[in-house]
Amino acid sequence: MKLKPRDIKRYNKIAEKGRKPVMVRVGNNWYTWYEGDPKHGVFLTTQSGRDVEFDFKQIDDIEEGIEKLTKSKLKEIIREEIQKLKEAEKLDLKKSYGVFLRGGSIGSGRGQYIDRKTDAKLVATYDSESEAKGRAKRSNGRLSPGEKKYYGMKYTAIKLSRAKLVKS
Repeated sequence: MKLKPRDIKRYNKIAEKGRKPVMVRVGNNWYTWYEGDPKHGVFLTTQSGRDVEFDFKQIDDIEEGIEKLTKSKLKEIIREEIQKLKEAEKLDLKKSYGVFLRGGSIGSGRGQYIDRKTDAKLVATYDSESEAKGRAKRSNGRLSPGEKKYYGMKYTAIKLSRAKLVKS
């Protein structure tokens, strides 16, 4: 990869600050930029912390501002996203439409709202019919053939005013 001296200087400054590393790909491996010299080449750091020297011609790709993910940081991000999803999934019976799940195994609907007419579990509520139908369609696409055939599972969008809801 052809690098200009000003690019090398900029990558050195970013690496010196140490906030978000400059990631460099050589072959199939990714390294962190440590220090570069326009005349001699670049020192890159492996994941294990070992410094390796490469010629600029060997570099295949450079990406700036990539945040290194540690296990704890990744767990924290996942926890936050799960919390957001749980908050978004709270059922609001004041909304007009609901997505119901028909079928399933015995005991899988405890503590949920159930439509007495169809024995379907209320999964989510929406203000518009198009949102509810879109969710039902996406959820049906995620069901396995066995869930569809053996358990008879299917998601449907129903107007909540038509459903007779009972807490199980």
